[in-house]
Amino acid sequence: MKPAPGQFRIEYLSYKLAVEAIEKNLAAGNTGAMKVYRINIPGTEQTLIGTRYEDLCQGEYQGLEIDFKDIRSTAHLPYEILVQELNT
Repeated sequence: MKPAPGQFRIEYLSYKLAVEAIEKNLAAGNTGAMKVYRINIPGTEQTLIGTRYEDLCQGEYQGLEIDFKDIRSTAHLPYEILVQELNT
């Protein structure tokens, strides 16, 4: 399956290894990305991980171009990672 524009695909040896690698890298905190939520989809080997990026949430562009009203709406900007087992 080819990713849609703006998306990319990384392959791991297993679903479990992929989830472990993502969790480890998010916990390390050296990329500016922070985990917001994790949803394990019941009955499947699929996990949806929502992240936020500190620099993008507080940058000048964010404040002036996207979130400029009195009531802020920056919570609408999670970046999602879908991890799924691919049947080959």
